[in-house]
Amino acid sequence: MDHELEDIARWIVNAIQDKLSPGDERLFKKWLDASEKNREMYERVARGNEINARYALWKRIDEEKVLEQLLRRVEKKKRTRALYKWLPHVAAVIVAACAIPWIINRNAPDQQAAGEWRAELVLGNGEKIGIEKDKTGLWQVENAEVQLNDSILTYRATSDAPAGDNTLVVPKGTTFIVALSDGTRVHLNAASAIRYPVTFPGTERRVFLTGQAYFEVYKENDRPFIVETEHYAVHVTGTAFDVRAYPDEDKTETTLCNGSVTVLFPDGEGHELCPGEQLIFRASTGNAEVKEVNTTIATAWMDDNFYFYNNTLEEIFTELQRWFPVDVEFVNESKRDQTFSGKFPRFKEMATIVNVMRKAGIDIVQEGESIRVK
Repeated sequence: MDHELEDIARWIVNAIQDKLSPGDERLFKKWLDASEKNREMYERVARGNEINARYALWKRIDEEKVLEQLLRRVEKKKRTRALYKWLPHVAAVIVAACAIPWIINRNAPDQQAAGEWRAELVLGNGEKIGIEKDKTGLWQVENAEVQLNDSILTYRATSDAPAGDNTLVVPKGTTFIVALSDGTRVHLNAASAIRYPVTFPGTERRVFLTGQAYFEVYKENDRPFIVETEHYAVHVTGTAFDVRAYPDEDKTETTLCNGSVTVLFPDGEGHELCPGEQLIFRASTGNAEVKEVNTTIATAWMDDNFYFYNNTLEEIFTELQRWFPVDVEFVNESKRDQTFSGKFPRFKEMATIVNVMRKAGIDIVQEGESIRVK
């Protein structure tokens, strides 16, 4: 007996959700038993649904972690404003009938492809707003108007009066751009968060960063722009630079592309950088060094690339796990310190990178979302 695609899609969706009626269950079983091809179709869709659900959970856990880390940093600075605990909503995974042909043609590596341009905006009153690519929006917040257009979140001050802070949380597998009310543009990398005033009425412009961001600071000679990280603060008036301050990494880096910045530590020690220089602070030793670098390596993520240059495999997979929902196991612990260099588009599948590493002599195996380095 032939069935309409709409009926088959409905059966599959309800079977995955365990919501088949007795009548549909009988018809669905007959359809499954009619051919091996039908059963394979159902199993592939069911596997895809499981992967999507795990991917959503992976992002949700990361969003909670990133925001918690940022709020902890702000508390450490003894800010007096109230902080709101953010608990993201989890959307159910739904397999639409019209998407069935598309779903069954996807394979596991495709479902690991990232770059969905999703983020979460937490307003001063605790309200959470989900932001997605290709959507537009307009919100009135305290003393400002916030507009989402062309995947950029833009603030326009409606008053010079002081206002509360907003927080933009960017989960794994995503990047985002926010244009602050002073005209500064901030590009946020995956697994990052930034807390910033809605307006900047005072004598300085101060923001708090966890993760990695590239700043294009609007120049104001009489009002410095300050980026607070866990270990130091970067002071500028108008310039372009990259700050990498992930809490799970020993190194905190500031790379200057043009202009000038001064990095100040809590003990008063300061380092002024010139274009093409990078300051690296290691928390394990408490030491800081300044060296000349190729800035395109530090900012490769801005062009949607991974750029590794003599990085250890541990560093590389830490970075990749911020973009792909994979688990990595070092069977041979000594391999953590093995170095590798390479440049990859970030929107390729994880399997592409693994294959290149394997050809370079790295003993690595990928099975779905699991990667083992031998």
